[in-house]
Amino acid sequence: MATYVAPVPHVTAHEVETRPTGWTRWLTTTDHKEIGIMYMVATFVFFLLGGVEALMIRLQLGAPENTIVSPTTYNQLFTMHGTTMVFLFVVPMMAGLANYFVPLMIGARDMAFPRLNALSFWLFLAGGVVFYASIFWSPPEAGWVSVVPLAESTFSPSGGQDAWIYLIHLTGLSSLLGAINLYVTIAHMRARGMSWARLPLFVWTILTYAVLLIFALPVIAAAATMLLADRHFGTHFFDQLHRISTDPHLMSSSMTTTGPANRALTRSSLIEPSRRTNARRVGTVHSPCRLSEPAQPRSSTRSAADVTMAPGPGRSPTRLSSSLRVRA
Repeated sequence: MATYVAPVPHVTAHEVETRPTGWTRWLTTTDHKEIGIMYMVATFVFFLLGGVEALMIRLQLGAPENTIVSPTTYNQLFTMHGTTMVFLFVVPMMAGLANYFVPLMIGARDMAFPRLNALSFWLFLAGGVVFYASIFWSPPEAGWVSVVPLAESTFSPSGGQDAWIYLIHLTGLSSLLGAINLYVTIAHMRARGMSWARLPLFVWTILTYAVLLIFALPVIAAAATMLLADRHFGTHFFDQLHRISTDPHLMSSSMTTTGPANRALTRSSLIEPSRRTNARRVGTVHSPCRLSEPAQPRSSTRSAADVTMAPGPGRSPTRLSSSLRVRA
């Protein structure tokens, strides 16, 4: 009785292109090992830059009242160091190790999408170059997590914060494409006999890393996009003061909790530092309670017991404790 043997597909190459040599080989390569090497070399360069920034931070903190760097420069160093370590070293270093070892461990010839793999690396490198190019103009200084409202255009009007946002977009897209590539490679390109139970622990680690990136990076990219829209297109995703001033429900709730005296405070007086009044210099006391008399200068010895609070609805005038002093 004859047995049927299923035909085995064969790949036929009618023409084999000559492999480039020299520096063009590294610019045009789609080999997973070479891309992994480029990832690790680039991340090590960024690691050295981040280490220099950390050293300058520690030198500044080495003695009280140190003046090695200015406060603005310190904030810039802190921002660039944290961003470099997270987005330009830790995450892409894992991508470099995964690119080099995962296909070898599962018996695959290459990654599932070799050209997409190369694109991921060049997007990562472009993000790092754009970010570090800001040192020639004005580096970001709102922290490596870009704290709002410090990252808003009111407090960070320079282009350094925009460079941070572009870094998040470029490196985020790079990591997202790389994570999808790794997931497809591990799920569909394992060698015959390489079941899920036989996968090495390192491959399971990379698979978990890829799944986490696929879920997390779109959220981070969306937040960075909203911050960019706030800075340049007049939106108010992170502007809570605007929401309070335009939403009648939030406005009424705010006035109920802060008291009637704060109704005179406008949004411009809260967010524009140049229009703020120096309370200690002019002797004004900002309090939820309205005072019937202004505070006296520091040189005055007038007791706070002589200042009476304006009566509220259904209440009688109340005197402050004589042990308190009004600070001018």
